[in-house]
Amino acid sequence: MILLDQAIRLNHGIPQPSVVEATKRLKQHEAIDAVSRNRQVYLWLSNGITVTFDQGAEKRTEFLRLIASDELGLNRWHAVNQSTVKGRKQPRRPDLVLYVNGIPLVVFEVKNPADANVDIWKAWNQIQTYKEAIPQLFETNLACVIADGESALMGSLTTPRERFMKWRVPPTLSERSPALATASIATTVWTRVTPISSGPKTTD
Repeated sequence: MILLDQAIRLNHGIPQPSVVEATKRLKQHEAIDAVSRNRQVYLWLSNGITVTFDQGAEKRTEFLRLIASDELGLNRWHAVNQSTVKGRKQPRRPDLVLYVNGIPLVVFEVKNPADANVDIWKAWNQIQTYKEAIPQLFETNLACVIADGESALMGSLTTPRERFMKWRVPPTLSERSPALATASIATTVWTRVTPISSGPKTTD
């Protein structure tokens, strides 16, 4: 499992059982709604998850990192096309999902520019459908990107339609290395996007 493997790798000095328990919290539904859940997960991704463990005769508390934001090369990046996600009523297949250390951070929906009956807002509508049908995919979501072959827009889980902003990825980067383009997208989202205004930061 990529998430657990990376959490162990990034957190030397924290006992493996504590790492296992911390990563399980990403899959436990502690919040009463998707927005609150997303806010909590974002704080964990930003600040780390508080873990307490025995060290000799004493208790020690550390922050477990899920993403190496200061050393991006330590992370594992994957862009997965048309992966099947179990839905409330039926499976769904988002166009593209960007994972960092096994955590889905960005969801892309792209419409065919050759179809005169489809525009970029059809992609936005599809994202709204996914939020209802596969809400678990959005618990760790930092951004949603919609595109129609000519333009692309980006917003967060709660961004209203009219506030989606223009999104650009340098074409030379995409042509040179898809892996570099994937890392560039994730890095941009990570450093520039705050998914939900959450007030004072806490870790638990």
